[in-house]
Amino acid sequence: MNASRKHITLILTLFLACSAFTLHAAPPETVVPQARLTPEWRAERHAEKVAQAKTGKAKLVMIGDSITHNWEKQKNYAEIFAPYNTLNLGFGGDRTQHVLWRLQNGEIDGIAPKLVTMMIGTNNIKRDEPTDIALGIKAIIAELRQRLPASKIVVFPIFPRNHTRTEGDFEAVKEVNKLLPALADGKQVFHVDIGQNFMDDRGQPTPELYGRDLLHLSNDGYAVWLKALQPILGEAGLKAKDDKPEARAVKKKSEDPFRDPFANPADDPALPRVLIIGDSISIGYTAAVRNLLSGKANVHRVKGNCRYSAFGVQHIDEWLGKGDWDLIHFNFGLWDWYGWSQDPKATPESYKANLDQIVTKLKATRAKLIFALTTPPCIGPDRKMKIIITEERAKEFNDAALTVMKQHAVEINDLYAPIAGRRSQYQLGTNNVHYTDEGKSLQAKQVAKVIEAGLKTGPLAAGVDPTVGRERFPAMQTTGEDGKRSRPTERDKIQEHSIIRLWPIEQVGGEQNRLKDVYRDRRGRKQLCGVLDPHMTVHPAKSDKPTPAIVYCPGGAYRILAIPTAETIKQWHELGITVFVLKYTIPNNLDAAFRDIQRAIRLVRHEAERWNVDPNNIGVFGNSAGGHLSARLTQNYSEKSYEPIDDADKESCEPNFAILQCAAYFQGRKMDKDFDAERFHMKNKVAPTFLTYAKDDKFCKGGIEYEKRLREAGGTIQLKLFDKGGHGMGGCDWFPVAAEWIRGQLGTTIE
Repeated sequence: MNASRKHITLILTLFLACSAFTLHAAPPETVVPQARLTPEWRAERHAEKVAQAKTGKAKLVMIGDSITHNWEKQKNYAEIFAPYNTLNLGFGGDRTQHVLWRLQNGEIDGIAPKLVTMMIGTNNIKRDEPTDIALGIKAIIAELRQRLPASKIVVFPIFPRNHTRTEGDFEAVKEVNKLLPALADGKQVFHVDIGQNFMDDRGQPTPELYGRDLLHLSNDGYAVWLKALQPILGEAGLKAKDDKPEARAVKKKSEDPFRDPFANPADDPALPRVLIIGDSISIGYTAAVRNLLSGKANVHRVKGNCRYSAFGVQHIDEWLGKGDWDLIHFNFGLWDWYGWSQDPKATPESYKANLDQIVTKLKATRAKLIFALTTPPCIGPDRKMKIIITEERAKEFNDAALTVMKQHAVEINDLYAPIAGRRSQYQLGTNNVHYTDEGKSLQAKQVAKVIEAGLKTGPLAAGVDPTVGRERFPAMQTTGEDGKRSRPTERDKIQEHSIIRLWPIEQVGGEQNRLKDVYRDRRGRKQLCGVLDPHMTVHPAKSDKPTPAIVYCPGGAYRILAIPTAETIKQWHELGITVFVLKYTIPNNLDAAFRDIQRAIRLVRHEAERWNVDPNNIGVFGNSAGGHLSARLTQNYSEKSYEPIDDADKESCEPNFAILQCAAYFQGRKMDKDFDAERFHMKNKVAPTFLTYAKDDKFCKGGIEYEKRLREAGGTIQLKLFDKGGHGMGGCDWFPVAAEWIRGQLGTTIE
C-alpha cells in the first residue's frame, strides 16, 4: 500500500484508540460463529467453495454478502478475476457471524492468497449495534490473520445504502464505518475507504450506481468498484499476466454440460432423452437440471434463446432435429407478454394460435410433453417496449396457454407459483425478470422433479388430461372456450404440497403480495410473522378412496405461525387424513383470520373430488391461537363475514369435527374475562370436539369453562387433561388419545 494511505490509516487508528471507543476491550472470540446452510443453495455453495479452496490456487479472496456474491453475475467477471484464481466468498444474506463460521469450516483451508478483501456488515444493520458489527468484523480479521498469516487484508467500508424498505439505513451504515479504520494496523490489515466513490454531490448514494432498492449495485456500480479495486490489486502484486494458463482453463468451462447450458451431453444409450425448449429463464436452470438428473436422463436443450412463440413456430422443426425424444419440457411466454423483438406484437389470440402449432409439432414426436407455466413478469411499464405488464395481461396470456394445453392434454409445470409474491427474494431486480442463483436452484429442482416423474408415466395417452394440482388463483385457472373453469378428470393427479390461494389477488393488495410471507430472525430461528396472501398447502394422504381431511390452523398468538413439521403431518397421514395447512392472516387481525378459515373450509369442500377428500368428513385442527380460531369457526360458521366470490362460497363452512390442542383465549384475547361468551355463544349446533390441555397451562381454565358450557348446550365434547406440560403441552402424549377419539368419530372412513 502507498505511504499516504498508511499515514492516514495510522492517524485514524491512533485517534480512535484514544477515544471512548471500547471495541478493542472485547476479545474477538466473544463473537459467536453461526452456521447458515439453508436454503440448499447455501450448503451447495459452501461445499463448492471448500472444494475450490482445496486446490490451493487462490491468490485473491473476496469476502462479503450478496454485493460481493453478485460480482459473479457480471458478464466480465471471469475475464477480470479468473487470472487471480479468485475465490469469491460472497454469500447473499450473510452477516458477520456467518462469515466467521464459514472461515472456520473449510473455505480458506489450504490456500495462501496474496490479498483478501472484505466488505461485510450490511445485513447486520438494524439487527446489531454498530460496535457489535465492528466487533464481528474484527473477529473475522483475527481469524484471517491466524489462518492466512502472509496475506494482506483490505477492509472496505459498508457501501452507502438507502434501502427502500427501511428507514435510517444511511445513518446506521455511517456509524459502523466510523469504527472500521481502527481495525487496520497499516502492515497486514488496511482500511481503504471507497465509499465516497458511490456518493453524489449531495452526499447521498448515487442512484445510477444502484438497483432500485438502493442497496445492491448496478452494472455501473460494479464498474466503479472495479476501478477502485485495480490499484489495490496492483499494490498487492496481483497482475493478470501471471496466470494466463488459468484464464484459458476457464474458457474450457463452456465445454462442460454441467456448467454450460448449451454444451449438450454425449448420450448414454441406456438413459431416456430429454429436450428443454424455452427462453433465457430455462437457460438459467438447464445446467442444474442436468446435474440433478445425472444418471437418470440425457438432458439436452436448444441452442440459444427460443424467444417468443412466433419464433418457435418458425424454428420448431430445426430444434427437434431428427432425435428420438422421450420427454420435451417447453415454454414460451415472457417475450410474448412484453412484445420484445416482435412486429406485430403478440396478442393472447396470436399466442394461443402459435402454441397450438408448436404443440401439434411436438405431439408428432410421441414424446411426453410438459409445458412450463411462464414465470412472473415485472409489473409495470417495460423500459424498452413501454408495454405495461399488468396482472390482467398476464392472466389473458396464461389462460390462452392453459386452454391450448388442456385441449392437447399437455401436463403443466407451474413455475409461476413458487416465485409469485417472492420476486424480491429470487429475481435480480424490480425491473429484471431473471433470477439469482437461489432462484435458479429453486426452479431447477422443480423442473428436475417434474421431468423425473414424467419419465416414469411414459408418453402421453391421447385424450387424457394429466394436468397436475396448481396454485388456485384466478389468473392461473384452467379455463375452457366458454370461459368457465373446467372440472378435473380422473387422471388429474395431485402433487404433494400443492398451494391453494384463498382470495383474488386484488383483495390481498395486488401482484406484489402474491404468496407473500414475512419472516424475522429470533435468536437464530426463522419465524413466520406476516402472511399477506392467505393460502393452504396440501399434504394428501395416500388412498384409493376419498379420505377425511383437516384444515390445520397453526398457533402463534395471532402474531406468528408455527408451521407443522413433516413428522407432525405424518401422524395425520397414518390416520388416513389429508392435511391442508392454513397460513391465515397475521399479525393481529383476528377477523381476517376468521374470514380465511371460513373460505378455506369452503374451498376444500368445493374441490373435494379434486383432492380425493370426503366432503362430509372435513374437520379443523388448531393449537393455541389456531385452536381459538378453529373453535370460533365451530360456533360461528353461519356468520356472513365476507361477500361471496365464486361457486365455492355456496358451500357450507361448517366443520364436521374439531380437535383443539391447548386452545387459547376462551377468556378473551387479553385474558380479562371470565369467559368470552360473545364469540363462543353456544347458540349453533357445534361439531363434535376433542379438547386437550396440560393443567399448568394458563389457558386451561378457559378451556374447562368452554367444555362445561358446550356440554350444557347439548354439544358433544371430550376433554383430556394432563398434569404437566405448560402451554404447548411439552412431554404430553396427547395425540394417541386424540387419534382414538377421531377413529370413534369417523369409524370405517379411516383405513
